Amino acid sequence: MRGPLGVSAAVVVLAVDEARLTWSWRARSGPVVLELEHGVDPAPSGTGTRTWLTIRGAAPVVLAYSVAARVALVSLVRRPSPST
Repeated sequence: MRGPLGVSAAVVVLAVDEARLTWSWRARSGPVVLELEHGVDPAPSGTGTRTWLTIRGAAPVVLAYSVAARVALVSLVRRPSPST
């Protein structure tokens, strides 16, 4: 995977649970390792969905990645749907 600023990481999918809509993976870039778990849940209102992300790793890297992940997610959910 190649991220912003030319940072690359080797990514391994650890688990996928299609029924629960969750998946986890490990990303390694040199000595830096992050373990991530992501999921999609029904929204409490019963309309739509909510997503979540758990990140484990060194605090400065987790903080930096969480900011980038939030920006990416906000961009994704605000993007208009493609026309069919």
